[in-house]
Amino acid sequence: MAAETGKHRKNVFIASYRLTNPAVFGKSVHEIATQSHHHFVISRLWRDGRVSIPTSDKTLKENDLILVITTPGEADALRLIFGNVEADVMQSARDYFRIVGFSYPFLAVYSAITALYRSQGNSMISMVSSLVVNLINVAGNFWFIRIMGLGAGGAALATALSRGVVCLLLCALVAHSGMLHDPGNVTLADCRSLTGKMLRIGVPTGVESSLFSLGKLLVQQLYASLGTVALAANAAAGALSCIATLPGGAISLAMLPVIGQAIGAGKPDEARRLGRKLLAIAYVLMLGTNLLVYIFLPQLSGLYGLTAETIFSPLFYPAGFCIPAALRAAGDVRYPMVISVASMLAFRVGLSFVFVRGFGLGVVSFWMAIFVDWGFRAVLFGLRFHSNIWQKKKLL
Repeated sequence: MAAETGKHRKNVFIASYRLTNPAVFGKSVHEIATQSHHHFVISRLWRDGRVSIPTSDKTLKENDLILVITTPGEADALRLIFGNVEADVMQSARDYFRIVGFSYPFLAVYSAITALYRSQGNSMISMVSSLVVNLINVAGNFWFIRIMGLGAGGAALATALSRGVVCLLLCALVAHSGMLHDPGNVTLADCRSLTGKMLRIGVPTGVESSLFSLGKLLVQQLYASLGTVALAANAAAGALSCIATLPGGAISLAMLPVIGQAIGAGKPDEARRLGRKLLAIAYVLMLGTNLLVYIFLPQLSGLYGLTAETIFSPLFYPAGFCIPAALRAAGDVRYPMVISVASMLAFRVGLSFVFVRGFGLGVVSFWMAIFVDWGFRAVLFGLRFHSNIWQKKKLL
C-alpha cells in the first residue's frame, strides 16, 4: 500500500515500488518516462543496501526499491509499470514520526536553555550541548540500526534519546549553577504580565518560522515536477549554499545577546555601533567562504553532476538575516515577521511558480526567486536598521 496525501489530481502522491516487471528491467528512467507517457519523479533508489538519487540515465534493475512522487491519478498506472507497491517505507516514516514526536518537549526545553545561556554571552554551553546531542545520536543510530536492526524506528529512538539526555543534563546544570532564584511573592498579575511580554516576542517569531516552513513545502511540489535531475541539483545547491552562508548564521546568533544586552543597558547608540560591526564581520567572513566555494565550484559541483550556474553567491544574506536578529533582540519582532512572511510568499513562492509554470524555467529559477527574496529583505531590513524606530521598543 502507499500513503496518499490528497484526493485531487493536483496533489502529490508518494509511494514506494519494488520493481518486478521484466519490461522495465535494464531500461533507464528517461526511457521508461518517454515510453509510458506518465508523469512521475523517482526521488530515491535503494539497491544492495545503498540509497541514491537516480538521474534520468540511471538503469533500473530487478528488485530495485524506488520512491516515486506522482499524482493520485497516476498511482495505479505506475503500479502496472513498476510492479508491487511497498508499504514498508511509508510505515517506517509513520513509526519514525510517532517516536520522534515524544521528544519535542525535550527539544523545546533544550532550545530554551541554550538560548538562555547565549543571551548571557555563554555560547560554549550551546556548542557543547550540540556536540553531545550529535554524538549520542550517531552512537544511537549505530546501536539501534546496525546492532539491533530496528530500522527507521531505531533512528527515531536515537534522536529522541539524544534530545532527552541532553535536556536532562541541561536542566541539572541550570539547577546547580545558581541561575535559579526565589523571586519572593509573585502574584498572578505578575505572571500574566511577564508571560504576555514573552509571548509578544515568541509568537511572531513562531508564526514566521511556521509560515516559512509552509512556503518551503509549497515550493517542494515544484521541485518534484522538474524530475530527479532537478531534485538532485537543488539538493546539492542547497548544501553548498549552507556552506556559503554559514558565517551569516553564526553572526545572527551572536546578534541576539550582543544587541539585547546593549539595549537592556539603555545604550541604543552602542547597540547600533555593535550591530554595524557584526554586520561588517558577517560580510567579510561570507566573502571568504563564497570565494572558496567559487574557486572549488567545478570540483564541488562535479560531485553532484551540476553546472556552475546552479550556485550563486548570497550577496544579500547578511543584511537579510543578520539585521532581523538585531531587530528581534531589541524587541522589534512584528516588523521582521511581516516583511519575512510577505517576501517569502511573494517572491520565494510566487516567483518560483511564475518562473516554472509561466516561463518553463528549470531549477535555477528557484534560486533566482530566493535571491530576489533575499534582496528585498536586505533593502527593507537595512532601512529599518538605519532608522531609530527599533531602538525605541520597550519590552520590560
